[in-house]
Amino acid sequence: VPIGSAAILHAVPTTRFVSAGDGGSTAWPVHPLPDDGTSHFTVNTTIYTWSKEPLSGVLTVTGEWGGSSTVQCKLPAGDGACVVPALKASAVKLWWPRGLGLQRMYNVTASFTPSPATAAEGAPTVATMATRRIGFRLAALVTINDTSVADVQRATTTEGTGNHTLMLRVNGAAIAARGANLIPMELLEGRIVPGMHTNLVASAAAANFNTIRVWGGGTCAFQVFSL
Repeated sequence: VPIGSAAILHAVPTTRFVSAGDGGSTAWPVHPLPDDGTSHFTVNTTIYTWSKEPLSGVLTVTGEWGGSSTVQCKLPAGDGACVVPALKASAVKLWWPRGLGLQRMYNVTASFTPSPATAAEGAPTVATMATRRIGFRLAALVTINDTSVADVQRATTTEGTGNHTLMLRVNGAAIAARGANLIPMELLEGRIVPGMHTNLVASAAAANFNTIRVWGGGTCAFQVFSL
């Protein structure tokens, strides 16, 4: 990593559902959201960096949907991090599980430009960039009758009602989970080669799965996927 620059080790965008429709309602959807661009989200993007010296600079995050946001960052020598919060995303198409719709994805690009004043004397500043792809969706594991106002109010202090089954909603739509539990593909991680997970997910999709549950000892807790 040149002096006067910072490497982006990881770029992590996360989405948050804000509202549905132009009315700005924040009610939790219990019916399928219209896929007409009226649902609103925000995107928080964190970059994790490494540099040889402390740096200040500008972090800009741009969404393929047209939004952009900029913050000033101060990065320490060694490992650092900077966040661009609440980048607005509207007029975006939703990501749907297999069988319910398309899986629209968008690029999110993070660019860090160091300030020349913070670089070592005579060292040129070099901007760095990383791009990730995200989809916009709202996924929920429902343990109550979420169409009942009384049940929803009680659920603010309790989990479930004891008389309602588990149900998944994605973008407000109730879905039937068709899938399986996934255990690690190899006991020795060093034997995992590129393409193994892609092939497994492709095989599951070809078998009409729409869900893979990764157990707690895996790399994530729950994933609804599509290819």
